[in-house]
Amino acid sequence: MRHLLRRVTLTASALLAFLATSTAFAGDTTGTITRLFAYENGRHYALIQLDVPPAGTRPACATSTSNVGAVDLSNASGQAQFAMLLTAQSLGRQVRVSGVGDITGACSLVSNTENVSYVYMIEP
Repeated sequence: MRHLLRRVTLTASALLAFLATSTAFAGDTTGTITRLFAYENGRHYALIQLDVPPAGTRPACATSTSNVGAVDLSNASGQAQFAMLLTAQSLGRQVRVSGVGDITGACSLVSNTENVSYVYMIEP
C-alpha cells in the first residue's frame, strides 16, 4: 500500500511539473477582436489582433506587439477556431487566445507570432 501511494504521488508530481512547464511560456490574452487577417501565401493561416496587446509569457520568437496569435487554417481544428473567432467578432464578444508555448516551431506560421493552441469565446 505504501509503495502504491508513493507511486501515485510521484505520478501526480510528474504530471503537475509537465503541465507547469508546458504552459509556462505561452501567450494568453483576453480581449475583443479588432482585426482578423486570412492569408494564403503557400500556407493557409489567419492572424488575430485584439484591443489589448499580447500578454502572458510568450516564446522568444513571438515579438509582434499587435498579433496575439496565428491560426493554422490548413486543418479542421484551425478552421473551427477561425469560425469561432468570426462569430465572436460579429457578436462583439471577448475571446481568450492561448498560444502553443515555448516549443520548437512555436512561430512556424509567422516568424514573429505565436501559433494558437486554443481559443474560446467569453460569455457575456
